[in-house]
Amino acid sequence: MKLLHNADFLVTRTNNLAASAFAAWNPLQYTSEITSIVLITLIIAGIAIYYHSAIKKLNPKEPPKGFAFLIFLFISTFKSLTIDVMGKEFVKLTPYFLTLFIYIFLSNIISVIGFANPTQLTTVTFELGLNTVIGSVILGIKYQKWSYLNRFVFKFYIHNKKTKKRYIIPYCFNPMGVVDIITPWISISLRLWANITAGSIILGLFYSIPMALFSDNPVYNTPGPEIILFSFFAIPLHLFLDWLVGFIQSFVFVILTMCYWNTATEIEDEYYAEKLKRKKELKALKKANLISSNSSVDLVNVGNLE
Repeated sequence: MKLLHNADFLVTRTNNLAASAFAAWNPLQYTSEITSIVLITLIIAGIAIYYHSAIKKLNPKEPPKGFAFLIFLFISTFKSLTIDVMGKEFVKLTPYFLTLFIYIFLSNIISVIGFANPTQLTTVTFELGLNTVIGSVILGIKYQKWSYLNRFVFKFYIHNKKTKKRYIIPYCFNPMGVVDIITPWISISLRLWANITAGSIILGLFYSIPMALFSDNPVYNTPGPEIILFSFFAIPLHLFLDWLVGFIQSFVFVILTMCYWNTATEIEDEYYAEKLKRKKELKALKKANLISSNSSVDLVNVGNLE
């Protein structure tokens, strides 16, 4: 009876905590992170407008100069990275990867000038991770076609030896297909949030050292001049935790997004992969025949003109 009573108490306590948490949740409440997000968005938009203006005024025979050259070099680097990881077909996704990297990196270094770091909020990191998952699903459906949905069902196959065709008969829902989608979302989101939050905690503990050393009650007393003097020793920590770690985490997040998207475009079913390959070869052959026929018509017209 005592065990059942304790279990009922834990369930009641959990329900009360959940209810109080949802009661205190206010999605429309303004926070300092919103200011940071707006500022970062304006910075990215300003960089894009400046680069567009600089390229528009640029002489085609001369390379970009100054800040425009750095942006051009940065874009070229991400373009090459996208081609190396995903292939030339996906080079059009370079602007998204570049914007994603700049957004996460600026979110980290903006705290150096006193603004709140947006990536310390799980809502921001999970939204970025959700974009990665949605992109994986879209690319999976686009390149794998109907075979992408096979992961969501248990199935068996029927082969027709005469026509050499295969028929898929689904018979049960496969929950692991949903888990395969949700797991990368949670992993990539929590990874970014945990690394950034850990750096902020380390900096907070470092700044609390002078308060603990020079204050009788460091919990309630406000920071004094000693923390300003002590902050000079925190410069190396800021360079490492805000700049270097921020750069690494931004780069890793982009690389993981590329890998997830590249995996989504790969067809796991060998039969369906071979079928799509034959369709592509047939389409390329028809296109080549059409080009050759048009070329012959052009040659006839040229002969008549001569």
